[in-house]
Amino acid sequence: MKQKQIDGMVFSTWILLLSSLLIFVASGVFWYRSIYLDETRTFWSAIDNALATSGVERTLDYSTEAALQTQVTHFSFAPRIASETTATYKVPEGQEVVSRAIAFSDAEYAVFENVANAENPELKKAEGIWTNTGSGDQITGALADGLTNGTLVFVGNLPKTKRDQLVALMRETKMYEIISSSETKDYSGKTANVYTVRLNPESYNVVLVNYFQMIGMPRFAEQVSSTTTDSVIPMIEIAIDPKTRTIYEAAYPKLGEPGSQMFNLWGVSREVTAPENAVSTDELRKLIGDS
Repeated sequence: MKQKQIDGMVFSTWILLLSSLLIFVASGVFWYRSIYLDETRTFWSAIDNALATSGVERTLDYSTEAALQTQVTHFSFAPRIASETTATYKVPEGQEVVSRAIAFSDAEYAVFENVANAENPELKKAEGIWTNTGSGDQITGALADGLTNGTLVFVGNLPKTKRDQLVALMRETKMYEIISSSETKDYSGKTANVYTVRLNPESYNVVLVNYFQMIGMPRFAEQVSSTTTDSVIPMIEIAIDPKTRTIYEAAYPKLGEPGSQMFNLWGVSREVTAPENAVSTDELRKLIGDS
């Protein structure tokens, strides 16, 4: 009788432990599906992640049946903020231009890596010659333009306190207003939720000023207009992996159309260095004209 009582106690203990485990697992599944995968939580976590990266590659594809036109830019935020861009333009008739540009907040460089243009053959002479396209007071702001001009998603390597402030500002001013996230899209075997979002231009400008200040480019914050002439608030689409909070693509008005912004290599940073020998634009014109 005594042995049976002990067995009964052991059995009851296992039942209790098993029940507790099932409750724990069920609670975890409920939290994951109902809270972690909540569409609003997922969206803003992805926006926050984009502002906490050491580097990212963005591809813009404006290709049509008439011409191949792509622009691939890698933004690095460590050890200094910089961008490297490769632009390709090619038409069936044989014309092709491949150029590369390097941009810092205080200096800019460009080079033609390949030129094939029957209408303007002298451009071939410029191949491989790095040009200093801007520095000091003559800088064009290529890095600032790359980060913000037409950009639907801000990227950076901001500390948590600044990210919290910027995301809070986006939410308070309703820069993004989620309309729906009912569709999905496949990216190399990974499924992303497609968010249809209303983008407020006035809020965008307010956020842009703060963004420039936070990433250490205050001179460009002063150039942002405080008002906008846009009378229509655009609708955009952003594709987000709900599990990893990774942004794969952003576009206006639809994903997959010319001008869509594809993101990859999140977290990849490489040191960008200026070319050792770079001529001025006037020197380049002279070299082309004299050769």
